[in-house]
Amino acid sequence: MKNRGKLIFAILFLLFSSINMSFAQSNVTVQPYFFARHRNVENASTQKATLENIDRMFWKLSGFDSKGRPATVYMLGTIHIGDDRLFPLPESVMNAFGSAKRIAAEISSDDMEDIETELLNKMMKSMIAANGRNVLDYLTEEQKATVLSLGKEVVDTLSNFEPWVMLQSLSTGSYSKAGLEGVSGIDMYLMGLLAEEGKTWEGLDTLETQINALSFGDYDEQLYLLKGTLDQIAHPEKSNEYIADLYSAYLSGDIDVIAKITEEEMKPKDGEMKEFEEAYYDALMYNRNKDWSQKIGKWIKEGGTTFIFAGCAHFVGDKSVFHYLRENGVIE
Repeated sequence: MKNRGKLIFAILFLLFSSINMSFAQSNVTVQPYFFARHRNVENASTQKATLENIDRMFWKLSGFDSKGRPATVYMLGTIHIGDDRLFPLPESVMNAFGSAKRIAAEISSDDMEDIETELLNKMMKSMIAANGRNVLDYLTEEQKATVLSLGKEVVDTLSNFEPWVMLQSLSTGSYSKAGLEGVSGIDMYLMGLLAEEGKTWEGLDTLETQINALSFGDYDEQLYLLKGTLDQIAHPEKSNEYIADLYSAYLSGDIDVIAKITEEEMKPKDGEMKEFEEAYYDALMYNRNKDWSQKIGKWIKEGGTTFIFAGCAHFVGDKSVFHYLRENGVIE
């Protein structure tokens, strides 16, 4: 059960930017732009794009649009909580960010404006779906004590919803105790820069996709995830150490540590919950990675320069965004 708690920390820490505030090893070489000038348009437009890791958590995808002109997609793997140690961002990142004609985050600027309303709507539906059940009735005494760390009034309210609502509140609080905040994450920083300039951005996900992923499962399945997280939080020294290790791995660009988290922790465990876990991981990461890869391939064909910033875990492992880009024939 404790592994499930670790999993939730990793998911919210590395995957989602909108609600709670990796790497792919590649042997391909960068396609020099001057080669494109000596190809005919038909051949250039069918050339596969090439991938280059040009800085910490930062990749450049170089290809050709439908008319054979060079097209670029930059991808910055972010972390959604943080502190001052994340900054300043590398010059290569900021230069690409400033020059891109299209910017994309996990959800669009339009959806960002609707987060509060949509979450409240989802929570109201969640209270109805709970059908009078109280989360506290299903917890051990130790788990109840952990929940009460949020404060009795808060718990009295949250316990009337489906378990996913309490799970989100607990996870956010755990980051704060580790000295990390969503407002100090890279995503919020870049969104702030865009907002200051009056710029909008596109979304890799819809807001509905993210909210549905975080509220995935029926009552009992959500309770299973919540209990695992509570068991982990019950030992804060271990939880804080775990979060600190994740954060250090990001700061140092430790591919192996982040890859280990996403690949090992997101393996369904044998048992009665295995089928649920497989569907859960698909909703959280793999289906989203597949959808993102299709958008990225489309943006390459449309041409110009695109800058994407999204959770670094999406660029890790056997079913990463890069995996699906290769599967779709966008890159080698």
